[in-house]
Formats: sequence, C-alpha cells, structure tokens
Amino acid sequence: MFTTTFYSFKGGVGRTLALMNVAYELVSKGNKVTVVDFDLEAPGMQTFNIFKDALNNKGTLKVKGIADFISEYRESCNSKPVIPNINDFLYKVPNKELSFKNKHKKGALWFVPASQSLKREAVQDINWEELYKEFKGYLLFEELKSLIYKKTKCDYLLIDSRTGLTDHSSICTKQFPDLLVSLFFPNDQNINGLKEITDDVKVFKKKGSHIPILYVGSRIPVGDDEENIIEEQINKAQNKLNFSTGKHFSDFLQLSHNSSFDLVKQTLLVERSSENIRLKNEYLKLTSEIEIMNKNSLLGNI
Repeated sequence: MFTTTFYSFKGGVGRTLALMNVAYELVSKGNKVTVVDFDLEAPGMQTFNIFKDALNNKGTLKVKGIADFISEYRESCNSKPVIPNINDFLYKVPNKELSFKNKHKKGALWFVPASQSLKREAVQDINWEELYKEFKGYLLFEELKSLIYKKTKCDYLLIDSRTGLTDHSSICTKQFPDLLVSLFFPNDQNINGLKEITDDVKVFKKKGSHIPILYVGSRIPVGDDEENIIEEQINKAQNKLNFSTGKHFSDFLQLSHNSSFDLVKQTLLVERSSENIRLKNEYLKLTSEIEIMNKNSLLGNI
C-alpha cells in the first residue's frame, strides 16, 4: 500500500480536487484506492458527487470519520484501550459511480471522512500532545493504516492533509506518507510557508530513508506573461525549495488554472473523454508520477 499525502501550506490551491482526480484515475486503471480526509478543521471531500450515496436522507454521513476514531479510542483509554472497528469508518463507493478502462481489471474506491458530524467540538476536543505522549498516538495511527489495508487490500492510500503548521498536519507529512505531494501557488506566502514544512520533512527519516517530495505548482495562470512574473516566481520557488526541473529528472509539475464552471461543480476532469483539456492532462501526468514513485519504492530505489 503506497501512501501519498497531498499537502499545501495555504488553502485555495486545488489540493483536494487534485487528490480526487488522481484517485479516480488510479481506480479507473484497476487499482484499489482509499482516500482519507484528514483536513479535520475544514473537511470537504464528502461534497464530491461521487460520495453522494455516503449521505443518508438527513444529509449526514453514514460512516464515522477520523475525529470519531480518535475520540472513541481516547474514551476507551479511561478503562481499557480499544481500537475502534474499522468497518464503521470505511465507505465503499458503488461501481456504478466509477468507470474502468479495462473491464477485466476493475478497481475499487473507499472513503474515510474527517468526521461524521461537522461540529467543531469533535476536533477541538482532541489533545494531540496528550494523545501521542500518554496514549500511544503514534501506534494508534500505525494501526489505523494497517486496518485500512487489511480491510481494503488497497494499492494506494491518499491522504488530504490540513494546511499550515498544525499537530495533525505533521502526522500527515511525516508519519503517514511514502510520498509527499506539496501543492503551492507561486507567491511568496506559499513558497516561504512550504519551505518551513518541507525542510522539516527533508531531515526526517522513515524506516531509514527520507520521504520523497513531489512539488506541484498549482492554479498557474494560462496565457501571456509579458513581465515573466510566473517564470520568476517559479525560479524563486525552485531556489528556495530546491526541486529539479531537468529533462531527465524532475520533481516538479504544474497544474494550470482552469476558469471553467467544472471546478465550481467539483467535476473530476479525468472522467472526461476529451483529450484537449489541459488541466485533465496535467492530472494524468501527476497520477503517472505517483505510479512511478510507487514502482520505484517497490524496487527499493527510493
């Protein structure tokens, strides 16, 4: 199970939409994929149409989420610690909501929401320092990953992380991933903030190895840039974040800004049959890069 975290220092860069397009493309190619909404304070994954059957007639989710998983475990620690039943937290998307490029190799998609309720109390009551220091929080999340795999046998686990510098964004950027996809809009605020996060990740070792980072400039304007502003900012980002853009090796991709109303409706562009959608092709490229990183990890090259 190849775990990839999608992270951005600031919101509004299309992080969740990129993750969902990648997830759908991986599934359409025959992979089993689980997506986890770990943006506990501003969850949004459940609003995608593909998850409409996960809602009951009252508009609330049929399954519990990450915040509930933590809360139930923490409450059990008052007597005897019990890991919650993973079946209560996984929603499997019906095949009718999916499409497959190879009918002989059908993928599958599972969803773990941030919480069953959007009440902020569910997140505000979590004491992250206490959870890790006194109640074995690290082992709790390792067990969560293990339970997801045992239940789904998924090839890919994609995690949508909280923005900024938070306790649980660190869980997503360091403990969970085999690959960190770092999305940013190329302005100084995004670049400087992302540098602090990625510098921290670069010195962290997981199972003796550093976590690879794929940088993704996102919502890049399409059109004439007569003053070379975008090029200058990308160069600034490259110098600060130290990514490569060469012909033979690159750990940097771009996602274009798309002014289409498809984005307002959160349409998954990889579903579209048209081959002339720039952003769709960029999502496909991102998916391919993640597949290559997975293959390299299996071969021991990363």
